[in-house]
This record gives sequence, structure tokens and C-alpha cells, in this order.
Amino acid sequence: MVIVLLAAQRSGAGKTTLAVNLAVGAGNAMVIDFDPSGPAVEWSRRRGKSWPVLVGVNEDSFLDTLDFAQSNRIDWVFVDTPTHASADLLSFVLQYATMTLIPSRPGLLDVCAAGSTARLVRGEGANGVMVFNGIPPQTGRMTEGLIREAMIEANRYGLPVCDRMVAQRADLQKSLITGEGVMEASPDSKAANEIRSLLAWLEDECFGYGGNPTSVSARVPL
Repeated sequence: MVIVLLAAQRSGAGKTTLAVNLAVGAGNAMVIDFDPSGPAVEWSRRRGKSWPVLVGVNEDSFLDTLDFAQSNRIDWVFVDTPTHASADLLSFVLQYATMTLIPSRPGLLDVCAAGSTARLVRGEGANGVMVFNGIPPQTGRMTEGLIREAMIEANRYGLPVCDRMVAQRADLQKSLITGEGVMEASPDSKAANEIRSLLAWLEDECFGYGGNPTSVSARVPL
């Protein structure tokens, strides 16, 4: 069972969007929602389907939920954490995470805010990468320069930057309204392909085919 922690101590980073879309793409998956406001729970309510399994938890019920997932042979668990998750909570969950994704928009202040989470992951000796999310979808020198500068800033925190990036696309947001994943709602869209690519990277890394998580080359979404 692969446990993917999504953590970013800044609002608007896109943790829940990535968590539910990756879970839909993974198929045999569970989403664990630590956020008291329950955005993933609301998405599941709109979805009206029994998969992916979605469970709201607190620190006391987390391990029991993992046991449930293990006993039911769930392959993937995506853990969505609150925006202002404490260092103690993240340190606790990091003990069980196969991989940690730290979503961040590519702006300087966003990357700096993600730095505290990156330092925590590095300090725990856990596997983790920053994932640039919400990238302006246009191509050209402006977007490439934005990503280049963001990568330089991100590398200061000692974690690699995943080369599978997710742009800010209307298809991705529209799918959430109806409780779908973008791979269901718009399977041939650029947004679906970006989620599919990130999931493929996770499969390679977490199942041992991709080696150490050190993908650092920038690939600008088209």
C-alpha cells in the first residue's frame, strides 16, 4: 500500500484538487481528509459514488483508518492535510508516508511559504518533492522564466522539484463541481494528461522503478 501525503502550509496550493484527482486516476484508492473544513468530503458528497473511499479523520483515528485500508487491500492512500497543519501533525503522518508532495504555485511568496514544509520533510528524512501547481497555462519566455526562478528558490530548501507540473486549467476546476476527476470529465484534455503524468511518476517512484525522487528538470505545461 502506497501512502502519499499532500502537505502545504499555505492556502490555495491545491492539495485537495491533486489528492482527489490522483485518487480517481489510481482507481483502488482512499482519500484521508485531515482538514476540519472537509473540502474533499464535500467533493465526495457531490460525487455520490463509493470510490475512491473517502474518510475524514483526526490524529487519533488515523492509524485505524490505515489499518482499514490495509485490510481491504487498498493500493493507494492520499492524505490531505489542513492548510495550517501543525509541525507535530505533519511529523506524525510523515512516519507512515511513502512519498510527500508539497504543492506550490510558482510565485516567489508561494515557494517561500512551502519552504517550512520542505524543511520539515527533509528534517524527518522522508521522501518528498515540491510539485508546481496552478502554473499559468500559456507557454513562452514569461512562463519559462517564472518556473526557472521558482525552481531556484525551491532548491534552497533541499528538496527536489518534480518535473511533472500541473497548470491552472478550467477543466480541472469544472470537474470538481460535479464530484468528478478531470480524467473522468475530460479524459483527453491537457489537464487530464498532466494528472495522468504525475500519477505515472508516483507509480515509478513509489513502486521502486524510478530510483530516488530527484527529478529536477523543468518541463513547462503546454
